[in-house]
Amino acid sequence: MAANPRLEINVGKIAGNTAQVVQRAGANGVNIVGVTKVCCGAPEVARAVKQGGAAMLGDSRLENIARMKEAGIPGPYMLIRIPMQSAAAETVRLADYCLLSDVVTGRILGAEARRQGKTMHVVIMVDVGDLREGFWPNQIPGAVTELAAVEGLAIAGLGVNLTC
Repeated sequence: MAANPRLEINVGKIAGNTAQVVQRAGANGVNIVGVTKVCCGAPEVARAVKQGGAAMLGDSRLENIARMKEAGIPGPYMLIRIPMQSAAAETVRLADYCLLSDVVTGRILGAEARRQGKTMHVVIMVDVGDLREGFWPNQIPGAVTELAAVEGLAIAGLGVNLTC
């Protein structure tokens, strides 16, 4: 018996469970982002999630996305947090999608995407009252108009953080 606590991961069950979620969500026109955050982007878990049919892999840390990409796991990849402005180059290099809650960061990401010859897809976050992140609902029309005009950005949709 091991002296330290350990976590055993059954990648077969992860693939099977992912397939069930993908099938049920797909029946309603929903694509799944398989989030690898809890396992630090472990390549074996990411492979199982992709094998189960997840359309995309998501993580909250760029280093975890880098780890999965280095392991040869196909994307697309989503950074499931708001990127720091100082990490714009790395965000655009590693992630295909990210969350966005301010216009200035959007402009910085757009400029970096143009520099890298890419398009950065953004999910514009809406704050629904928990004061975590995002634009207030009444700010969304103006923010969408401004961000839609930024070359190098593509608006993928709106997102909310439901008491996470």
